[in-house]
Amino acid sequence: MVNTVGSYATKYWRKNLIPVKEKMFLTDEQYSILLGSLLGDGTMRIGEGAINANFKIEQGLAQKEYTEYKYSVLKDLVLTEPKISYRYDNNGSKYPKSWWFRTVRHPLLTKIYKRFYTGDGYRVGNMDYG
Repeated sequence: MVNTVGSYATKYWRKNLIPVKEKMFLTDEQYSILLGSLLGDGTMRIGEGAINANFKIEQGLAQKEYTEYKYSVLKDLVLTEPKISYRYDNNGSKYPKSWWFRTVRHPLLTKIYKRFYTGDGYRVGNMDYG
């Protein structure tokens, strides 16, 4: 399966994404969306075996337009458009749960991650903003 979030899991992605990632930067608007979302319901993580963090937005089905707005601001950092996340009920029936998208993993995001999360992946309670 191809890794669609752009981590360095395979040589294919590493080779093709390095030039793209080297040119990436965060605009003021993107930075604001990231920080504001992290103070709300956005999440970041550094996956097992990964070096850098990525950022994930997940909103309820009624928040499709809001998800699309955030995607439109962050799309330079995202390889795939927002998707529906599905869950299964107790009877095994599949149902749509939310809209989501995830950015690529990038050192710029790792810097932000380190300000919001501890080494074990938990959000930091009191942060020094100095």
